[in-house]
Amino acid sequence: MLNNISNARNLLKGIIVETPVLALTEDEIRSKLPTKTNVSIKLELFQQTGSFKARGVAIGIKSLNQAQKEAGLVTVTGGNHGIATAWGAKQYGLSAKIIMPKTADPYRINKCRTLGAEVILTENVDEAFTRLGEVEKNEGRYILHPFNSENMVLGSATCCAEILEQMNDIDVLIIPVGGGGLIAGMAHNLDLINSSVELLGVEPFGANSFHESLKADKAIKIDK
Repeated sequence: MLNNISNARNLLKGIIVETPVLALTEDEIRSKLPTKTNVSIKLELFQQTGSFKARGVAIGIKSLNQAQKEAGLVTVTGGNHGIATAWGAKQYGLSAKIIMPKTADPYRINKCRTLGAEVILTENVDEAFTRLGEVEKNEGRYILHPFNSENMVLGSATCCAEILEQMNDIDVLIIPVGGGGLIAGMAHNLDLINSSVELLGVEPFGANSFHESLKADKAIKIDK
């Protein structure tokens, strides 16, 4: 509901940054675009923790009851969501365990630790999700899922709402797709306001599970 997105934005005031939108006007970029085409980017790299993930994490933590807060947090991540979860836990004085594949960027692993979280490294992503379930069961920690949760979708929807306020006459939003939480939030916001803006998701070759899932009309796992 639109009220949920509005409430989420109010909840995030003073916690997250309303990041700027930058028009790309450099000659080399414009030379590659069709005539009269304008391109702008939303600079979520200037968000708390360096990514949009802080939005959904903050919403998730703010929705916890006291027992859930005392139990602590656990999540699985390739990097950015873990940093956001560690940041959120530090902000609110909570314990956090971050489960990451050992192939994750060393900077992101160390950043989670610097923010006070305990990092558990696994052989691969499948093992990471298995450990996630084990930690939840054995320790009672609250899972802050990296993409498949209402708080992450709402967080992404707040980003979309900001973009629509900051820019006029948008024809297309181009969104990178990883787990799907970002594009789901964008789609949710656009759908609720009956927007005519076209939404395009982009994935890298070899990691295009969303594209393959849409083609097959079912969830497709890329074996990597």
